[in-house]
Amino acid sequence: MCRLKKIFFGCLFGLGYLFLAQNYAVGNICMRRNIYFYECILYCMCIAIIIFKKEVQSKTNWTWNPRTKKIIGIILLLLLPIVLFYSMELLYNDKIEKITGGKIFLNYLVILIIEIGFCVFISNYKTALILACICSWCFGLANHYIMEFKGNPLLPSELKAIKTALSVAGEYQFVLTDQLVLSTLIILITICIIIILPMEEQEKEIKEKVMNLVKGVGYFFCVYCMLIRWQWGEKLGLGIDSWNIYDSYCQNGSILAFILGGQIMQMTIPGGYSQREMENVLQKYQDNEYSKDGSEEQQPSVIVIMNESFSDLSVLGEFESEEYLSNWYSIDQYLMRGNIYTSVYGGGTCNSEFEFLTGNSMVNLPQNVYPYTMYNLEEVFNLADVLSNNDYETVAMHPMVKTNWNRSSVYQQFGFDKFISIEDMSDIDTLRGYTSDKYNYEQIINEFESSTNPVFIFNVTMQNHGGYEDITALGGVDPISVGDEYQQYADVITYLTLIRESDKAFSELIGYLAKADKPVIVCMFGDHQPALTDEFVDSLIENNQEDNVIEQEKKYCVPYIIWANYDAEIEQINKDMSLNYLGANLLKCIGIKTNYSEYLLDLEKKVPIINLVGYKDDKDIWHNYQEENDHISQYRKIGYYMMFGH
Repeated sequence: MCRLKKIFFGCLFGLGYLFLAQNYAVGNICMRRNIYFYECILYCMCIAIIIFKKEVQSKTNWTWNPRTKKIIGIILLLLLPIVLFYSMELLYNDKIEKITGGKIFLNYLVILIIEIGFCVFISNYKTALILACICSWCFGLANHYIMEFKGNPLLPSELKAIKTALSVAGEYQFVLTDQLVLSTLIILITICIIIILPMEEQEKEIKEKVMNLVKGVGYFFCVYCMLIRWQWGEKLGLGIDSWNIYDSYCQNGSILAFILGGQIMQMTIPGGYSQREMENVLQKYQDNEYSKDGSEEQQPSVIVIMNESFSDLSVLGEFESEEYLSNWYSIDQYLMRGNIYTSVYGGGTCNSEFEFLTGNSMVNLPQNVYPYTMYNLEEVFNLADVLSNNDYETVAMHPMVKTNWNRSSVYQQFGFDKFISIEDMSDIDTLRGYTSDKYNYEQIINEFESSTNPVFIFNVTMQNHGGYEDITALGGVDPISVGDEYQQYADVITYLTLIRESDKAFSELIGYLAKADKPVIVCMFGDHQPALTDEFVDSLIENNQEDNVIEQEKKYCVPYIIWANYDAEIEQINKDMSLNYLGANLLKCIGIKTNYSEYLLDLEKKVPIINLVGYKDDKDIWHNYQEENDHISQYRKIGYYMMFGH
């Protein structure tokens, strides 16, 4: 058995070396700095010690008395958090010098507390310390790659989005960096030191091991309450800046920032909140279900398309390119169109989905959370429930796996009659490995035509999802042409090409529905702007400063349109709004009123745009939340009431 274990680990680490050589050494800066050879020597030494640990231990089994072994164990326990802290920061933090001594101590303390928990939980002391090393490395690795792909570090709310991340991981390029290799070597060397050094180990009976497990569970529960539930971060004046999470992690340290994020995630009751007062506010707006006004006209079906990363990059600034939204802007028979302002940039699709379907804003929730993965939304106001109560069949569609962003549970909580996902589709036409918008819209048409009652179809697309670096992934689709100064940005060319294909597909859908016998209203909008090369985005935005609300809002601006194939007897409207109002405006176009949607329409007149960056008042003046007005304060209370208070 021991021999098989050695063979297994030998093969495993041999494959690790080949992976290192193929993905790290070739063309990497480490070759030019001549450090690759030394890294390989260290790597091989660590492998040898781990594989032949018994032989190494026998050679280093000097005569140590129990007291000395105990002292060595304590010293290692106290020094290990420093090594783990540095190895985690090395993976992402290029501003480590900004971390103050007090924050370094807090990081040290948190790691030490968790490390002690492993020692309580696991009977073997060395195994506990090695497990602490492995867990810290895994945390740092996740932090590193999430930072690479999304531009933000690992947040507590993303732990429940692991399945979603894994399902699209294949579209991203996992590149080995000097920092990653060095951090891994530090962890391996630390594990080797733990293996070599003598420590006092006592054989424990099964009963004692079980008791340790129970104690460990109790210990970690107390740690959770102490680190997360108790808001000590706020008392110490510590927190996370939602505008620049990366800097917050760099200045606080990843483990401390992660803990602070967990504290922020805890929902607190807004100041001055009263459930009865919120009920009175909403009662001012009379519920009035869909009325035919004495006519026999059929209720229109409703098709909503939330298009992945659909945006017009010209809102950032002027740049030269081939037309990519010509069909979109040629639609002249519409009910309403303009731009909407989201609360997410480059990712976080489910938060845009949440804002549209519920009318609630991410402003009303803790920073950096994903409501779909964190809260029970069964009692929350949503469009599916409203339309279902007005005799609509409700269908959710998404050409990806059902578990993404916990949609299978959320759609059930929202009351959708049916959820059609990629598992229910066949002969799928793809672009870059994702379901094409053209195929997606064909499925919408099939569902629309097969329905006997008016149907509400909520469709979330996938074609334009991130990972734009590889132009060749477009296959037979001709890349869009851009100005010479933008030829270097492969991701921009790929993205604009995808938007051009989305534009064509939507035009075909509208063309088909225009000839349909059944009345239908279509609403399409983008969930957020894409995460593109910072250099390109910065070149378009004149003053891309974090404290400039007006310029920052440009990155949260995407187009929307509401269109109908019948005369809705509504005056054509051009206006910008934030995403939380779009659902209420859609209900107004259909002819359905609820007290909450009417409240939102009234609030929109006073605060037309509200998102995480800031808000615009009825005088077209942008503000940040240091200048919060009474309307925003009341909306926070209403938002809490709609989520948790009834």
